[in-house]
Amino acid sequence: MIDIGQQLLKCDELLDRMGMRKQIDEFHREIIRETYLLTMLDAELDKAELITINSFFKTMFSPEGLKERFYEDCQVEGCFLRRVPETVRLVAEKERFDRGGAPGILLCTREFARAFEQAGNVAIGCNGSRMRYETDALDSYINNMLNYVREEEKKTPEPVKQNSSVVAGDFDIRLENTREAKLEELLKEVDSMIGLESVKKDIHDLVNFIRIKQLRESRGFEIPIMSMHLVFTGNPGTGKTTIARKIGEIYKVLGVLETGQLIETDRAGMVSGYMGQTAAKVESIVEKARGGILFIDEAYTLVSGADNDYGQEAVDTLLKLMEDHRDDLIVIVAGYPEPMERFLNSNPGLRSRFNKYIVFENYSHNELYEIFKKFCDSNDYRFAPELHETILQHIQDLIISKGDKFANGREIRNYFEKVITKQANRIVAQSKGSVEELISITAEDLDCE
Repeated sequence: MIDIGQQLLKCDELLDRMGMRKQIDEFHREIIRETYLLTMLDAELDKAELITINSFFKTMFSPEGLKERFYEDCQVEGCFLRRVPETVRLVAEKERFDRGGAPGILLCTREFARAFEQAGNVAIGCNGSRMRYETDALDSYINNMLNYVREEEKKTPEPVKQNSSVVAGDFDIRLENTREAKLEELLKEVDSMIGLESVKKDIHDLVNFIRIKQLRESRGFEIPIMSMHLVFTGNPGTGKTTIARKIGEIYKVLGVLETGQLIETDRAGMVSGYMGQTAAKVESIVEKARGGILFIDEAYTLVSGADNDYGQEAVDTLLKLMEDHRDDLIVIVAGYPEPMERFLNSNPGLRSRFNKYIVFENYSHNELYEIFKKFCDSNDYRFAPELHETILQHIQDLIISKGDKFANGREIRNYFEKVITKQANRIVAQSKGSVEELISITAEDLDCE
């Protein structure tokens, strides 16, 4: 039996080196899906096939779980044997772009095609028999993929399109002085936030793309179509709302949005319990957000699957309004990673409009300590340097006690408020003291859980 573990690892490393790390999860999903669908050519998933899929891809799927996750979207997308995996397409585009579009062998892309071929061979051979219709199907699938790769390898760079409005000469990327200074100030505020390194890079990438897009437009070049709506995934207290607000301010400076205000909402703000009222609630909240950003927290709760639920009506209404106001509204949906994937898969329109993800990782222990210290500094509280380890230990205890419910920066704010409340109680109990004590946090104050 083929061991594809090394090939998968090789492809993961290629995606990382190409700056496409966020594509790794989608690549794994695609290759598991294609493997499963090949096993289902006979409309049956036997025990050997299930064990093989879970073994090679380190998953724990049940037969029902596989069917629920992959089989239905095959029905939507059409026959997978004629489909070139999206990962193969994206890698080919990136590989061609990195070398200036020149024709030639796409070595990285071929490694991904090889991974899909190896996975296919696993699928049709794991139960000890290789039926002719299975091998024919796999050959057709791989040949279709390789034909696509060969065509991409032959392509030459397209000439730059110009029209009469294109002005020759140099360009200046900077905005008008006041706006440029404001943009730099906002980006510094984002960069000064604790942690969130990948988020900061994503924000700079968005800004750079918009600046070049506007410059190209001013020179008469073709403008790539790209959705500006965003998906924020991450646990509570990781700065999603704060970043959304900063994006609104940045987009106002760039001229993407007129006002840049942030309107926050959730399921309660969009869904009514009575027929016909949900659409009106969605229309009202969208109207308030026009010119700025509509931020929908825990967006996955809009789609519960219950027969008497009006969440789907909210989604359908929102999609229509996003199209109607595409020039003056940006929607950001936020929530836990896995529920957000289910939410986006619940409606083809959602997936097509939300294709840019920003991932908010949990804060590290040291970052949480820095957040606590920042709360102290900004509120004129001080603690001795030797309490550093004590504070870290309290943070660790908080993480352990809260488990999956630990809310990152939100928990640290709550902890800070408990600490200064205990400090206040201590000072009041002693009736009098020095001015220094008003700003000093002691080890006794820290032990407040």
